[in-house]
Amino acid sequence: DVREYMPDTIDRLVAIGVGFIKNDYNGCIGYGDDTFGGSAAEGLIAHIRSFYSFLDEVRGKHPALILEGCASGGMRADYGILSRVHLVSSSDQEDYTKYPSIIGGMLAAVLPEQNGIWAYPYPLPVSRRETPEWLDDEEYRGKMADGEQTIFNMINGLCGNLYLSGRVDKTDAFNASLIREAVELYKKERTHIRNSFPVWPLGFKAVNDDACWNSVGTASMDGSRVLLAVWRLDGEENTATLPLAGWAGENAEVRQLYPGESSKTVQFRYDEEAGALIVHLPRRRQARFFEIRKIAVQ
Repeated sequence: DVREYMPDTIDRLVAIGVGFIKNDYNGCIGYGDDTFGGSAAEGLIAHIRSFYSFLDEVRGKHPALILEGCASGGMRADYGILSRVHLVSSSDQEDYTKYPSIIGGMLAAVLPEQNGIWAYPYPLPVSRRETPEWLDDEEYRGKMADGEQTIFNMINGLCGNLYLSGRVDKTDAFNASLIREAVELYKKERTHIRNSFPVWPLGFKAVNDDACWNSVGTASMDGSRVLLAVWRLDGEENTATLPLAGWAGENAEVRQLYPGESSKTVQFRYDEEAGALIVHLPRRRQARFFEIRKIAVQ
């Protein structure tokens, strides 16, 4: 019945100008579906194959339509889905400091340009949904004034396909400029992201492991340029060494790409012998975004 109904529905949406559809999957499949077939597994396989063929039909009929998948805790982040949707929403995690570990894990399975990453400066958490005036509270706005939460959030989004959310209409002038700068940088670097592979200088981190640093990068296909996100979470160490595989002995130049505000530039240096970036972030819950480029020896 669903398969008979949905094609006409999609046709009507496309006809009125809809160009983007998000398939938000928030069901729990449990151990499967034994409504039809001989077992729960057989029912589940029949269901997912039918869903795959539906997506194939939609894309064949409407090749310009953009389809986004939503993983629901990873239950629809298998490659059968990923090979049929243009984008996948990585998470709706409300704690932005937990997002770096999710980004790192997602990039082990999802193409960087396909990995939809939420950046939400000035978020309105579920717990505050009934009291949105909280965003106008003087104490809250004072905590946001230095821009560090906005910077952290926007760097999250620079690691894949940027999804911008949050109550950006509530930002002060400085935070608005940080958001604008990050969006412009993302647009400039989309070609790099689309032609890159991920790197993890510090390996993978558990989502609740916050007494540490984390780092994820996107490297050009020839390995000569890396855009590197560096996050200091809640650990005590204020300096971290980030080794880049295959860079030992390579001459390179490093720039802090974001934020570009001179007052927000942190201390960093490149160790040529080790092929590592060394970064100093003086405060917890800080992040910076770097470009590292190999320099050919004349």
